[in-house]
Amino acid sequence: MIARHARYWILVGGLFLCAQGPFQAAPPDNGEDALSAYSKGDYKTALKLLAPMAEDGNTFAEFTIGKMYVDGEGVTKDPKKGALFIQRAAAKGLAVAQYHMARLYMEGSGVPKDPAQAALYYQKAAEQDDADSQFALAMQYLNGIGVSKDLSRAAAWFDKAARQGHPQAQYQLGVLYRDGQGVAKDPVQSASWFRKSADQGNVEAEFSLAETSKDMSWYEKSAEGGYAPAQFHLGQVLEKGEGVSKDLPKAADWYFKAASQGNVDAQYQLAELLATGQGVPKDFPTAFDWYKKAAAQNHPKAEYRLGLFYVGGIGVSKDPVQGARLLKAAADQGNADAQYQLGVMYQSGQGVSKDMPQSMQWYRKAADQGIAEAQYNLAVLYATGEGGTKDLPQAALWYRKAAEKGIPEAQYNLAVMYATGEGVAKDPTQAMEWYKKAAEKGIADAQLYVGAMLANGTNTPKDPKQAVEYLRKSAEQGNPEAQLYYGLELLNGEGIAKSPVAASQWIRKAAEKGNIDAQVQLATLYFEGQGIPKDLSQAATWFHKAADQGNLQAQLQLAFLYETGQGVPKDLSLASQWYLKAAGEGNADAQLKVGVMYYLGQGVEKDPTQTAHWYTLAASQGNVDAQYRLGVMYETGVGVATDTVKAAQWYLKAAEQGQASAALSLGQLYARGEGVKKSNRLALQWIRKSAEAGSKNGMELLGQSYENGWLGLAPNPVEAKKWYAKAKHVKE
Repeated sequence: MIARHARYWILVGGLFLCAQGPFQAAPPDNGEDALSAYSKGDYKTALKLLAPMAEDGNTFAEFTIGKMYVDGEGVTKDPKKGALFIQRAAAKGLAVAQYHMARLYMEGSGVPKDPAQAALYYQKAAEQDDADSQFALAMQYLNGIGVSKDLSRAAAWFDKAARQGHPQAQYQLGVLYRDGQGVAKDPVQSASWFRKSADQGNVEAEFSLAETSKDMSWYEKSAEGGYAPAQFHLGQVLEKGEGVSKDLPKAADWYFKAASQGNVDAQYQLAELLATGQGVPKDFPTAFDWYKKAAAQNHPKAEYRLGLFYVGGIGVSKDPVQGARLLKAAADQGNADAQYQLGVMYQSGQGVSKDMPQSMQWYRKAADQGIAEAQYNLAVLYATGEGGTKDLPQAALWYRKAAEKGIPEAQYNLAVMYATGEGVAKDPTQAMEWYKKAAEKGIADAQLYVGAMLANGTNTPKDPKQAVEYLRKSAEQGNPEAQLYYGLELLNGEGIAKSPVAASQWIRKAAEKGNIDAQVQLATLYFEGQGIPKDLSQAATWFHKAADQGNLQAQLQLAFLYETGQGVPKDLSLASQWYLKAAGEGNADAQLKVGVMYYLGQGVEKDPTQTAHWYTLAASQGNVDAQYRLGVMYETGVGVATDTVKAAQWYLKAAEQGQASAALSLGQLYARGEGVKKSNRLALQWIRKSAEAGSKNGMELLGQSYENGWLGLAPNPVEAKKWYAKAKHVKE
């Protein structure tokens, strides 16, 4: 920058002492003394000598007195009075006075602020080749202050001042040539003017010259001259080791110099180094202060960092509300990380009221900028509808974006969508591909799925060895389903050496985590003594755990143990209770068993009506024994009204499933014509089926029919003898 005051007072001094000035008929006798007193800071003496000169109309005395009043030099500061004196000198054409008058109008000091008036005064002085005025007028045209913005005029006035050696004008002219503003773009001219300005020590020009030439020496000159952007740049270069050896301590030093001048980027970078102890001793309190300085200048990354500190109580008292405010400030400036964190806070209600639509909006902003975690969370909200809009295709779209960036949970969820056809066209191949990617990233559920698919050969070639590897990895992460599956592979020796002992250990792990199927399997191992010593008490314990969770198989097995007194004291009442639980869940075998217990009065009050009820439920599900027994009850009228038609219907259902006793009973009904139309042919047909199915009674009745010529048969002792012989070999 030009030291304007020194320049002007050399000029004024020279004119004071000249023999003949353009505005003075003869040189004042006391001009030299006034100048000497002023330069020594003896303003009272200077004013005493200048006052009469000003009264005589001496232009330079008028200007000097005006300046003294404006600046309060030896007099009470009075810009208004000072402006009157300077204006008188300016009106007489004194360029330095015109320049100062323009400044007063620009600042509104002693006169109303009026950039247009300032431009008029700058114009007057500029036309007298005053370089500072030319530069100031050019800046007004450049920025459209007090005049209409006119880059061409700005360039013209910069050029005039630059040619007089004005370093700032040279720099600004270099900028215009570089950017093609007001002049044709000309890198050569730009570099030339930057160089002229830089040679005079202009730090901005040095920096611009460095930017165009990439010459580190110019960066260093600018930085050493105190230019903060250059200091910051050197800090970055040294921190990253770009073209120079990496030197974090020096980087921190340059950041500090720039930060101390208020350079916001340097303040942030210095805070980062201090917070992590890179190049400087770790000093979080000082780092925090620099973060605050940068945040005070609305630096989004600093606001984001401070927001996290307040939310987490890191180095400061925990204050989620203040954290949310800082994150909002950063997010509003487009900081993607802050937008994501703000989405998290609105989702959790931390520091702000819980607001899922707001959460979704911030996730979307961050997701659009490529933040993978935001893309994943946004997908989850679309998938669940928690954000207010359930949209599975959108969920799939955002899962894919996050999955492609390597978010394993997104890869897994995308695989599930391809496997089920939710939000995307069902595609088992794509599903398997994404399951494998998620499995490779350690997602236990994905490892389980891939292992199961490879084991079964579903949507992929069967590969038991690979299957075992995936299942093992999932099992080792504690996935209970994988532990069970891996245990079963060890138990059966599929893809791995058979090891019932190891199998029982893995199945136990799953069972202890509450996996129902594993509890049933472990109970079965104890019951059979497979891989572990046989222990009916332990079998009962694990069947009980699974039964309590509603597992039908376990309920049936536990009921059987109570019924038979294996592993537990025999207790028909408890047995009936567990059979009833299973029966109530619709299990046909349990329904049959409950019917039997009501019929016999085992663990419950004897009640044929209840027997008929439970037999009906089981028979309706196709249970062949229940169908036969229900037929007997309708035929005999036990628990139900006698009804041979219904008896015949149930016998038929059971007989068609191969139940020998039902076939015999049905044949007898046809023989007697009870519940069905009498038919020797059909009677013989069903009695024969009964005999062929192994019914001793059926064989004997068929033998009698051949012996006695019943059912329209001709007597046949040979056939009779054959069926009697078969019957003798059938145990009751």
